[in-house]
Amino acid sequence: MRRRDLSSSTIDVWAATLDVADTDVDRYRATLDARELARVDRLRRDVDKRHYIVSHGILRAILGQYADVDPSALAFSYGPFGKPYIGEAGPDRIEFNMSDSGGMLLVGVTHGIAVGVDIERRREIEIMKFARRFFTEAEAAALESLPEPAREEAFFRTWTCKESYVKGWGYGIQRHVGKFEVRVGQERSGLVSSAFADDSPSRWSLVNIDAIPGFAATVAVEKVGVDEVDVPGWPPST
Repeated sequence: MRRRDLSSSTIDVWAATLDVADTDVDRYRATLDARELARVDRLRRDVDKRHYIVSHGILRAILGQYADVDPSALAFSYGPFGKPYIGEAGPDRIEFNMSDSGGMLLVGVTHGIAVGVDIERRREIEIMKFARRFFTEAEAAALESLPEPAREEAFFRTWTCKESYVKGWGYGIQRHVGKFEVRVGQERSGLVSSAFADDSPSRWSLVNIDAIPGFAATVAVEKVGVDEVDVPGWPPST
């Protein structure tokens, strides 16, 4: 597979299904390192083992194109909170993030730009109960003012915006989800306030992805003025 170039302004987002043939599972497993294989062994359910192998195998296959190395030879470095990247710290390193839900995988890749992604399968949920517990008062009030099904759409947009932003930083969502506010819309979404003292909402772009039927997804990048991204499917057609 040919090398993919990544400029300082490129934001690539890949979507892939985790439901693949057994031969593909075996092929992806062969590219994982000892740390990843140990994680597989700790999982109890067969479906979780399978999805972990496939998601991390696809991630390695995607990143191998940018690093121009065999997927099994990728060497990851880790930030202070465990977020991985490839290369030396600085503007040339390969930043990436992944998320999966309901058998779908999303992978975001940039060059030297913090990135976070989140994908959520749309499903029935007690929206207002969840929102009042985990969202800010303003976010919960905005949801409550909406009719169905607009409320459901706005809920999943809000959730994926919040999680992708926190993942862009490299933190866990649970500790920070209620500490900052997002505003969502049909055309674009954005940060109203930040979760972190040394951050500014104006430094981030939140791009909602509507190209995956049955799912809500968002990519957050620490770059101003990003309004849309392409979402090619994996494996690439060319």
